[in-house]
Amino acid sequence: MDTLIEIIYYYNYLVLFYFLVIVTIYLLLNAISFRNISRYSKKVKFVELKEIFRLHNFKPITVIVPAHNEENNIVQSVHSLLQLEYPDYQLIVVNDGSTDDTMQLLFDNFKIRQSSFSPYYEIKSKPIKAVYLSSAYPNLVVINKENGGKADSINAAINI
Repeated sequence: MDTLIEIIYYYNYLVLFYFLVIVTIYLLLNAISFRNISRYSKKVKFVELKEIFRLHNFKPITVIVPAHNEENNIVQSVHSLLQLEYPDYQLIVVNDGSTDDTMQLLFDNFKIRQSSFSPYYEIKSKPIKAVYLSSAYPNLVVINKENGGKADSINAAINI
């Protein structure tokens, strides 16, 4: 019986030693990690978004906005999209056969004028009535087309 008590006694010390070693290793790893993270954070400089765009490591993008009877919020939506802070983007608003004053509001607020166009692609879509460019916002294009739905409007914008 004494040998069993001795074995349990030494086993308890072995378990205690094991946990002390594990805790010591974890504390050491945490200390090393904290030191490396603090060194790294001192090296890293925060960069303004405009400084990143000076690097010219970006691709131009096109934002397509299908609009059907959106007279209540089309002006605010287009103004907010024109405020994007991206160096090279184009905003295409597609009037999908609206029966309200959507086109008139675009004329009044964005100084658009009709432009000649030839389709770049030939994706099937409803006929395009006219394409307009804005003299106030050079990256704004407005397409007026027959009603065909949201997907049809996107296809028309891709064609232009």
